Amino acid sequence: MERYSVKTPGQMLWESEPIWQRQSVTGCSLVGFIGKTENRAAVKLESLGQLVYQKDPYFEDDFSYWLVHMNLVTNAEAVTSWYLFFNTLQAEEFTRTELEDYMLREYAVETGRTEIPRRSLADDCSAILRMYSSHVEDYDPEDKSISPFAHLGLLKLDGGKYRKSQPNLNRLSPFAVWYLIEKMWEENKTNSISIASLLEDAKGPGKVLQLKRAALNEYLDKLDNYGYIRLNRTAGLDMVYKNEEKNWEPQKVAELYYEK
Repeated sequence: MERYSVKTPGQMLWESEPIWQRQSVTGCSLVGFIGKTENRAAVKLESLGQLVYQKDPYFEDDFSYWLVHMNLVTNAEAVTSWYLFFNTLQAEEFTRTELEDYMLREYAVETGRTEIPRRSLADDCSAILRMYSSHVEDYDPEDKSISPFAHLGLLKLDGGKYRKSQPNLNRLSPFAVWYLIEKMWEENKTNSISIASLLEDAKGPGKVLQLKRAALNEYLDKLDNYGYIRLNRTAGLDMVYKNEEKNWEPQKVAELYYEK
């Protein structure tokens, strides 16, 4: 795979997404790659950023983009529009105007703010669509003018309408699904979760990765076979349990991926 030599994901986000400029932080800081220091003019690499910098500094591996995506769209407080788009928007096909109408309603519900200018949310919508969409007829994965996040295959433009889609499963590692599961366990302070929750709940692989039930179950079977999780489908339980002998956490999942 060729290197994306023109811009890093953080540079691309900073230059193209209005929300980064409004909040005066780089895109990478919103996904846990970069943190602040006592010197306000300086930044530091967080543990996740250090890992990616050491293992995949040129973002040649799809998993690095999935890490950015997963941490970005689960950050409801800092990147609300991205969170709403992937975690609450039920429509699989929509126009730009329909998306703006939805965001205007849901942003108020999510934040309690009712005075948000439509133009501001329209800019966010445009940024999301530019960041993730590809045209189904002339999409060229080697075209460097297209956002590298379009390569994830989550959003397609066809005849003036945008359509959410399940990603190419050959380019989505089971480790991405496992990473999100561990994040959910960590956030909810639990060691188990139902398959239904993984499919339907915000911040889960069903929403964040746009996985259908069959694909999610296929990934869960693989993770169970690898010993990373424990599955129990007996008596209709359909539960996923943490491997408590290892007690892995999200950062360790990413480390294991790059070590394999």
